[in-house]
Amino acid sequence: MEKSLRPKSPLWHRALERYQEELGGDEDNQAINEVHSLDDLLSHVKSIQAMPSRDRQTWMSLNRLAPKFKFVDDFSATIALAFGADATLTAVVWGSIRLILTLASPAGDILQDVLEMLEELSLNLPRFRLYEDTPSMSRQLETALIDVCTEVICFYARTIHLFRAHPHALLRRKAWESHHNDLSRTTMRIKRISSVVDSEADLARMSLDDHKYKEVIKLMDNLTTGRNDDDKQTKYRHIPFLQNSRFSGRSELLSKIHGALDPGQTPSSTKSIALFGMGGVGKTQLALQYAYQAVETFGVVLWVAADNLITISQSFRAIAQGLQLYQNTDEIQDSAAAIWKVKNWLSNTSMS
Repeated sequence: MEKSLRPKSPLWHRALERYQEELGGDEDNQAINEVHSLDDLLSHVKSIQAMPSRDRQTWMSLNRLAPKFKFVDDFSATIALAFGADATLTAVVWGSIRLILTLASPAGDILQDVLEMLEELSLNLPRFRLYEDTPSMSRQLETALIDVCTEVICFYARTIHLFRAHPHALLRRKAWESHHNDLSRTTMRIKRISSVVDSEADLARMSLDDHKYKEVIKLMDNLTTGRNDDDKQTKYRHIPFLQNSRFSGRSELLSKIHGALDPGQTPSSTKSIALFGMGGVGKTQLALQYAYQAVETFGVVLWVAADNLITISQSFRAIAQGLQLYQNTDEIQDSAAAIWKVKNWLSNTSMS
């Protein structure tokens, strides 16, 4: 049974209003609303490829572009689910792209540029899906998502308007140079907003099961050392910073850290030490220096950036990959899987 879409959001209505403003008229609405799916658009792409006037480069570009539309399809599904945009969104996206291709097809001098433009926009969309069981999104994530969508569909609208306003090839070519600058600015804005989407989506995924992530905080207190039946010694270090070649002094502090964490003293216990002080006094550099010195003492040295939940999850994903704990490539972006795999590895591994 399919779940119903969420109620339509006012954010989506505002995005649609901006799209209509950029389009500059209602005469294209009927043509845009005739396309309701990616399959409809791909049928149109095949008809363009079949035209006898198409050169090999254009044919290859069309062939390369079709799979990229899957990124647009995934992103459209996310927007539809989040904002209740339903068929209106698919018509705006796929109908706009089809109309752009239709207008550009007779303009052989610009068609190749149009294909590259559509490909670049598709490749810069956020790479994630919010599935049907995702809880309510944060306001920041909703706003960032709709901002990306607005940037994309409004650029489509401006492209359609350019073709309508400049039917003659010479004038269109001059206007197209300015449109390239518009594409660059739009792409930069999409990249900036997408970074916000990625961060907020990470937090949304983490909130699916808060209990799992509380385990990360408890990890350093609750780890117990077990035995690994595998006699093979693991050697690995995850230290995401270069060693400071200018580091000097602090020998007394380093000696205290070595003494506190010395594995030769009561090896059955889990040891910990905290560095504290005002910002800028060198705590991170001291810890970094010890981490590099500890490589000779410990088989495995792991650095977890604990600035926030996002950096914690990123560190654990990198560590899980470095320790070769993933069973398949699908798990690489799964923060929860990485945390549990690393925790279990630490719990069941003894390093002499």
